[in-house]
Amino acid sequence: MSQPRANFTTPKGTILPILNQRGKEYLEVKYRVVWFREEHPDWRIKTEFRELNDTHTIARAEIQNDKGDVMATAHKREDKAHFPDHMEKAETGSIGRALALIGYGTQFAADELDEGKRLVDAPSNPPEEPKEDPNNPATWIYPFNYPEGAKGVALGDLGTDGIMACGKSLADWKQRFAEGKSKVAFPAEAQKFMDAMREMLKKPGGKS
Repeated sequence: MSQPRANFTTPKGTILPILNQRGKEYLEVKYRVVWFREEHPDWRIKTEFRELNDTHTIARAEIQNDKGDVMATAHKREDKAHFPDHMEKAETGSIGRALALIGYGTQFAADELDEGKRLVDAPSNPPEEPKEDPNNPATWIYPFNYPEGAKGVALGDLGTDGIMACGKSLADWKQRFAEGKSKVAFPAEAQKFMDAMREMLKKPGGKS
C-alpha cells in the first residue's frame, strides 16, 4: 500500500507540506490559499457569518473571479464544545471547502468533502473503521481537536513532529485547566494519550 506523500508542488513550483490524516492526504487551508493566490491574484475570497453566538458559528465563504462572478460557495459550522475559537475555525473551514470546490486541494480535502457513513446521493455499505489494539498505542486514534489536522489519525501515523505537537497541545490543555483558564476538564483519556506519546517518542521515528 502506497504511503501518503510528504509534500505537494504547485504548477508554479511552490512546495507545500501535506499532513497525513489516518492515511489520507490533507493540505491545510493556508497552503490552499497560497496555491490559489499564485494562480488567481485578482480573484476574491469573501466570508460572512450566518450564525455567530456563544455556542457555535456558521460561516459562509464565496469565491469570486476578477469579474465578480461567483465561482463557488461553501458553509462550515463549528461548535464551542469542540473549538473555543469556533468563529475562526468555522471561517477557515468554509474557505477550505470553497477552495476545494474549485479544485484547490480537492484531492487533499480529507474529511471536508467526505460523506463518510452518511452518503448524500447513494446507498452504500459503510467502510470498516480502523481497529485499535488496546495494547499497541500506535493504533490508537487521536480523538482531540488540537493541533489542527491531528484528530482522527492513528498515533503511529503522526510521526515524531506530530506526536510532539499533540503532546504539547495536551500539556497546555492540562495546565490551562489546572490554572482555571479552561473550563473544559482534562480527562483521564487525555492523560493516557500523553503517556503513550511520551513512550513513543523514546522509539525511532515516534512509532511503536
